[in-house]
Amino acid sequence: MNNAFAYVLMGSAGSGRGEVLIDLLSALSPTDRVVVCVSEEESDKAGVAFGTNPDSFILASWRGEGGEISAEVPEGTTHFFFVADGRRNPVDQMEAFYHWSQEHDLELARIITVVHCGLAHDNPDLKKWYDACIHFSDYVLLNRREGISEKWIKAFQDRYRKAFYPCIFEIVKKGRVKNPTLVLDPLPRRMSQLFDDNVDLEIDLGEEDVADQEEKIDPYLDRLPSGKRARDIPDIAPYLSREEAKER
Repeated sequence: MNNAFAYVLMGSAGSGRGEVLIDLLSALSPTDRVVVCVSEEESDKAGVAFGTNPDSFILASWRGEGGEISAEVPEGTTHFFFVADGRRNPVDQMEAFYHWSQEHDLELARIITVVHCGLAHDNPDLKKWYDACIHFSDYVLLNRREGISEKWIKAFQDRYRKAFYPCIFEIVKKGRVKNPTLVLDPLPRRMSQLFDDNVDLEIDLGEEDVADQEEKIDPYLDRLPSGKRARDIPDIAPYLSREEAKER
């Protein structure tokens, strides 16, 4: 048993996850052994986004192939922060992380999504992408709000609150949250039951209690007979490329 808390940080590339994570780490003790693990595809930018202070945390990378994650948990790790790839399908990554965390006996503390409000505002087609992220999240941090009206911010949150999502929404101000300790509190507040001990990922269609089994399957992990996921998630990469092109 690693006896380490695992955190997942989701959100698009450019959403400010780096500055938010640095703020969250301020709530941890100097004696904690912290690992921040980013995808190999984003590792070239991680030094700038997440800092490179070896006294603060260990910066590592993970690799994803064939629906599996490959990453190491250094001996003595107390807090492991898995930074999801901001250009990939969040559901594929959550399913892969679930299996990987089980193999490494990590205790999931919280899943946190950092929302790029400008990107979400300008691209309504990404609603389903954020729906997927927030379905798995305990805490949702609204960042990159420059030029976005309070009316839109409220409507964005109200859509989930009216659907009785238990996750907490909070506005990020200048890269900081109100209370980093509260964000890192391991009390689960997510819609998804993927990480619950009594949830089955596979359905045996030959069993009489298949209806009960289907209720336990996370809806985002459900697949059609063709093997395609029942819920379609848009590819965020083209949207990010257009956003980056506008900033050049």
